[in-house]
Amino acid sequence: MKKLCLPIFIMIFLCSCLKDTPDNSYSKEDINVSLRLETENLETEAKLEHVNCYVFVNDTFYKEIRNLTIDSDNHIAVKVPAMSQLYFLANFDLSESLLTLEEGKTSRTSFLNLRTETNNDPWEAIDFYSGETIANPMNTNNTVKLFHSVSQINIDIRSNADIQIDSIEIKEVSLDTRLFKEEKILSSDNKQDLTINFTSPISGFTSGITNLYESDTPVTAVMYGHNKNIPITISKTVPELKRNQVYNIEVKNEDIEVNLTNTHQIYPDSRGRLDMNLPQTKDIKPGDIIFLRGNFLSVRIVGLNGDAQNPIRITNYPGEKLTIGDPSWRNGAYSSAIQLIDCHYITLGSEDNSSNFKVEGSQQWNAQSAYFGINLRPFTDNAEVKNLIITNGGVGITAKTDPVKDDPTTWYPNSQLENLFIHDISISNTKGEAMYIGHSSIYWGWDENGKGYNAGAHPTNPSHTYVRPIMWKNVKIYNNEMHNQGYEGIQTSSIDQLEIYNNEIANFGTEKQFGQCMGLLVGGNTTNTYVHDNYVHDGYGEIFQFHGSNENNASHIVCNNLFVNGQSSGMGIYGLTDAATIHISNNTIANCFSFAVQANGKYYNTQVILNNNVYIACSLQNDTPGKYIRKMNDAIVTQENDKQFNSVSEAQVDINNFYSPLPGSPVGNAGYNNKVF
Repeated sequence: MKKLCLPIFIMIFLCSCLKDTPDNSYSKEDINVSLRLETENLETEAKLEHVNCYVFVNDTFYKEIRNLTIDSDNHIAVKVPAMSQLYFLANFDLSESLLTLEEGKTSRTSFLNLRTETNNDPWEAIDFYSGETIANPMNTNNTVKLFHSVSQINIDIRSNADIQIDSIEIKEVSLDTRLFKEEKILSSDNKQDLTINFTSPISGFTSGITNLYESDTPVTAVMYGHNKNIPITISKTVPELKRNQVYNIEVKNEDIEVNLTNTHQIYPDSRGRLDMNLPQTKDIKPGDIIFLRGNFLSVRIVGLNGDAQNPIRITNYPGEKLTIGDPSWRNGAYSSAIQLIDCHYITLGSEDNSSNFKVEGSQQWNAQSAYFGINLRPFTDNAEVKNLIITNGGVGITAKTDPVKDDPTTWYPNSQLENLFIHDISISNTKGEAMYIGHSSIYWGWDENGKGYNAGAHPTNPSHTYVRPIMWKNVKIYNNEMHNQGYEGIQTSSIDQLEIYNNEIANFGTEKQFGQCMGLLVGGNTTNTYVHDNYVHDGYGEIFQFHGSNENNASHIVCNNLFVNGQSSGMGIYGLTDAATIHISNNTIANCFSFAVQANGKYYNTQVILNNNVYIACSLQNDTPGKYIRKMNDAIVTQENDKQFNSVSEAQVDINNFYSPLPGSPVGNAGYNNKVF
């Protein structure tokens, strides 16, 4: 039994030496110790420089070894007392606090509580590595882990591609830290707020926004930016920061708060409506945002006035769905889902997602045609309508001002409507037109009793009063989708400087109403028009119809459109008010029941110049194939480089790829060149 006691005592003694603070028996015995320094860097293996070792014996400062030599494997060698406590600092210039260490006097506790000095600028906080070990002669392969003194902040906003952050304010940032990593994080009273302004907005995932010292109190990051055009604030809190840790601050839609400066949050009234008139609208200034929140039966606003640099925006609250309209409407008042009266410099629609802004029209078959989705009249101009969905009702979007007999400001040329942009909108299942833009009357008349009526292009009754409706100037309609219209897809009239492009119109004229069944109509009183890159298909009436004017030597261009599958002619060109000239080039017209192009000079000899167009399988109702161009009443039509084919197989085009030419096709570079759809 006695033989066992001595080995057990020796083992207990050695284990105690490895675990506890070194005793005096080792304090003067120097040994050579080989150590490997291993970093746990935040991103990549750190390059270690300026490695210093601080040696403590019996919890008292013994000596300092500066600028240790490091080999290629990060090994170092030191000669120190056995079982002494070794503290390593790397990538750290000596601070004044370290220069105050006194051999034989400074305690280990005092040493561990030394802090880094700073110039009160968090960007210049000292970035270093630190670690500790015991010079244990029983361990020949010591590894010392050096910990990074800072934590890393990443921003992750991949959940919403529309969010962009312009700046971040991080509150309560520590300006100093302990030299060495310990379990208890130092709470520092030396803190301030750090503001980071980005030279360009950040989005998605951004690594290494900043590096911060550790903190045992919450650190809040407040981000300022935009969700599309809506100013937002996002506040996220990290409970604590530990050195050598990575913190991904993830932003989600529910974290977004809209900056309330210059915004107005409006809910439906007790009837489910918004009826905003003067003087209420005077409180809304240029650049303000109106957030409509909830579901409205109707929205009617009078007298909003933004300016060219600061339009007033009417939109859904970011991330929320907004529905406006009355599917049960049968007749009477509130016949528009949205009506803007005498409003100027307005943007209407979603800033985040078109599916979040919906306009629902009447679905009552005997009343649906009298219901308007978006109604911009009278006098509303300098307007942008975008990013929304319209379904049902009579007309999807109307934008015009009706003439009033005793109000000359409603007559052309006394007044003018300027700047209308309609884009990125889906309109479906309307009883009438998807879009009715500009007044369709060439002249408006009043009879002896003062009753108004559409007087047509050539009024002759001398006892009646006739005026021309106000014209729009500068209208662009683009990137829209229109499906299942009872009347026209896009009807335009009384516009100077009209551009229609990148639109798809399908299944138009479902009501089969004569004169109200075209796909795309450039109507009377239109000057300087440009129709290009549209895809119009599968409808009842003429796919494209033109009544433009030559007033002030106006130009008219129809280029690079795909017009297919019509139950009438592909194009109908007519002169109503004067003899205009229209240039039609690089269009593909296919599978039309009547002619590819029909020109009628009944009133005026509009000149039609055709160039490099492709006609495929048109004149399907005629016994004589190949009769693709029809001239009526001395119409003037000239052709150059047009190509016509009696079948798709003859043209060698791919009908499933927008009639694109197949290899070896005789179409060549003529016809439509798909750029958009």
